Amino acid sequence: MSAPGFVRLSYTYDPELRLTLDRAPVRAYADALLGAIVVAVPAGNHTIRIEPPPGSLRSALLGFSLLFTAGLAALLWIPRS
Repeated sequence: MSAPGFVRLSYTYDPELRLTLDRAPVRAYADALLGAIVVAVPAGNHTIRIEPPPGSLRSALLGFSLLFTAGLAALLWIPRS
């Protein structure tokens, strides 16, 4: 960019997303019309990175792992005749 301004990304705004501008955290705004992400950017070439919330996949995998372990323990606990 030749002057400071705002960049609209084609990515739906989610307040839990983490955005970085040149590896530094940056605040994201929601576009009023499209709901897209808008970021204030200074003049020059930059890299914007979007990272999903850290806990969503980890929580799902933990839940699956606990259910699997409980099911396996129940199968092993049943007395065999």
